[in-house]
Amino acid sequence: MIQGALIHEQGITFGIIVVQLWVLRNSVEVVRHQALGKRVLGPIPIVLVAQDALGVPNFLGRHDLVQFLVQTPWPQIHAVLKFFPLPAAP
Repeated sequence: MIQGALIHEQGITFGIIVVQLWVLRNSVEVVRHQALGKRVLGPIPIVLVAQDALGVPNFLGRHDLVQFLVQTPWPQIHAVLKFFPLPAAP
């Protein structure tokens, strides 16, 4: 299972995928998790999110989408997260 959300906002559709914080610091894992997000949610922009030790969300993805998410209260984002089954390996 993978935790994430499909977001439709201001005429843009994008996905959020929840990852561990170390993933955001590893470019190979970033690419791998964004590709997995596209397999799960469809061919849309994917933003990765991880919470640090203090529970503060850290986002990585398209700049305009990250800026939107940074301005959105975390409880509002967290409320739309759900679990998706992992797709079969290609």
